[in-house]
This record gives sequence, structure tokens and C-alpha cells, in this order.
Amino acid sequence: MIIKVYAWIPRSYVHIAEVIDKSAKGLIDYKVKESNNHNYISFDVNEFEGYKNLSFVLDSDGLYSLSVKLPEGNPEKSAKDFLVKAKRFLMDRIIKSCHKVTYAQIIEGILPINYSTVVMSSKEHAVTGYNRAKLGSLVFYSKDNDYYMNDSFTYVSGSLTSGVEEALDYRAFGIIMSRFFYEMMNKMESYHNGTKEVIRLLEHEPESNLINNAYLNLDLVKKDASESWAKVEQGIDCFFRKKRMFDCSSNSFNKKFGNDVLFERINSDKEYIMSLWTLLINHLEHVDTAVEARVNYTNMNSQRANQWLGAINSGFIMASIILGLFIVNSNLSIQSFIVLVLGWVGFYELVSFLIMKRKL
Repeated sequence: MIIKVYAWIPRSYVHIAEVIDKSAKGLIDYKVKESNNHNYISFDVNEFEGYKNLSFVLDSDGLYSLSVKLPEGNPEKSAKDFLVKAKRFLMDRIIKSCHKVTYAQIIEGILPINYSTVVMSSKEHAVTGYNRAKLGSLVFYSKDNDYYMNDSFTYVSGSLTSGVEEALDYRAFGIIMSRFFYEMMNKMESYHNGTKEVIRLLEHEPESNLINNAYLNLDLVKKDASESWAKVEQGIDCFFRKKRMFDCSSNSFNKKFGNDVLFERINSDKEYIMSLWTLLINHLEHVDTAVEARVNYTNMNSQRANQWLGAINSGFIMASIILGLFIVNSNLSIQSFIVLVLGWVGFYELVSFLIMKRKL
């Protein structure tokens, strides 16, 4: 029984070169066994958390896989147990060591990473809750909602040829890509909702400090959205490359496993996701322009108010000097003197208050 755990994130040929380089420099513990003109690399893993003789593969379209051969047994439990360890291996031993920026983006939620697991065995093991299909010499277990599910599982038994595994690779890529577009659709909605508070402040809040805070929050939304949009574009590029290879494949198992339908769905989802994110980026630019105009207007009013206050302060000082001279040369009683001073201070505070109110 072979268990193969897949993960996918946007990659290109340069990332293959990156892993090769870090392997050669001893920055990862594994030596590259095979590299096909930077289309993919593979290496053996002697042992990881109790599993021995594992095989790792990364292709230039971002499909990672870690597989292990185990004795025949309960496929569901074996697959779920290995998935936990494979996630740790792929994240901590490969992505964290070889792609540090990508690792940070995954941790920060900018880039989702999803997984799909395939179990291949010579003997059929019934799997409850799954659809069973007899495909010639193969028995195929899958779920209807696999397309948009993270941590999906597929079980195949029978005569396992190289064509079967190739078709399962395409299927895993398609399932994870579908999930990626689904999550990026939700992320787009989250970013869009992040602008609602900014818009509300623009419409209803007169206080400049709240507007300035909204401006800072909008900058953070724009930063994260920009990074996520770049990942969407990179993901679409990966899909185009993989689809070109898929369209050229004569592997009959692709149709048997429903890969043709899967890739058509992805192509449709891709168009929709592109239009959504284009609208989001344009929306963020419009809101940013509106906030910037509001901040500039508020700052201009503040500057004018400060100028008025400066002029009033100067006038108050001059008037105070004149008032002092008047008091010295007059015969005012102490009570009249106090009333006059308090009246003058009150007048100054009232004018200052009115100017500050206009400033806000």
C-alpha cells in the first residue's frame, strides 16, 4: 500500500533551482536524487517521525508530494496518520527551510496551503462514506465534494501502473487548485468587508484622528490584498502550465478519474476569481483615493485653524498688555478688576472653542 500526500502552492522553475541550491549547500538534510531540467526534483527521505524510506517530489507547477510504502492494512487510519506527519515535513523541513518568504505568507494567512491524499493498494479495502466506481481493473473511491475540500482522500486499488499514478497526480493538483480558488474567493470577501468600516467613517465620523486611523487600516488591507492578488495571478499561471501538459496527455485514466471535468471546472472558476479580484483591487484604489482626499481636506482645515489660533494668541497678548496699562491708569476696584479679567479670558476661550470645533 502506497500513501501519497500532496500539497500545492504557486511555484515556478526558479523554486526548483532554489531547492537544488540549498540541498547542494547542505542547508537541507536531503540530497537531490533526480532533476529533469528544473521541471521537477525528487529525493529520498530515510526516516521521518517513525516512517522510513519516504520519497519526496516537487514539480515546477508547485505540486509537492511525500509518499511512503506501508504494509496492507486499514487505509483510512493509515492515510490520516501519515497526513499529519507529511504536513509537518512539507511545512517545516521543506517550505520553511527552502522558501522562507512563502512560509511567512502561509503563517500570516496571505497564502493558503491545502492537501490531498491518495492511497494506492493492490487489494481493495471498502471505504465507508465514499462513492465506489469500478474502472476496469481498478476500484476507485472518492467523494462528490472533493473538488473544494481540503484534506481530501482518494482510494484506488487494483493494477497500479505509471499511468494511474500520473492521473492521480493531475487529480490531486486539480482538487487543491479548486480549493485554492475557493479560499481566495473568501479572502477577497474578507478584504472587501475590511473597507466597510473605512467607508462608514468617511460618511459619518467628523473626527480627524479616526479618519487617520482608518487610513492606516486601509493601508494594511491594501498590503495584504496586494500580496494575495499576486498569489492568485501566480496560481493562474501554474494552472495554465499544468493544463497545457494535461491537454497533451493521452492517459486514458484522466477521463476515468474525472480529471477532464475537474480541469474544466477550474478553468471556469479561474475566470470568475480573476474578475472578482480585479473588482476588489479597483475598489481598494477608489476607497484609498477618497480617504486620501478626506485626510488632505481635514489636514488643510486643521492648518487653517492653527493659523487662526496663532493670530488670536498674538492678539490676546497685545490686548492683555493694553488691558494691563488701562487697569494701571484707572481706579478700578478689585471686584471690577477680577470680573474684567475673567470676562476677557472667557471671551478668548469661546473664540478658541469655536475655531477648534470648526477644525474638527
